[in-house]
Amino acid sequence: LTAYFESFGSAISTEGGVIDKFLGDGVMGLFNAPGKIEFPAKAACAAALRGFENFADRKDMPEGFSVRVGLH
Repeated sequence: LTAYFESFGSAISTEGGVIDKFLGDGVMGLFNAPGKIEFPAKAACAAALRGFENFADRKDMPEGFSVRVGLH
């Protein structure tokens, strides 16, 4: 899970979001709070895609480990 949190946490930060909390094996990122982002939905989608890219580039993940993203 550390690799997962690093991959997606970095993506959230890179796209201007902040990590609000960790929920078991999930992470909640906020976009447009506390600072304003011009297009928060676009930033959230970009963070999700970047997180998948970061995660796929890792070589230390066990086979069969997969992730899903929900955007609200």
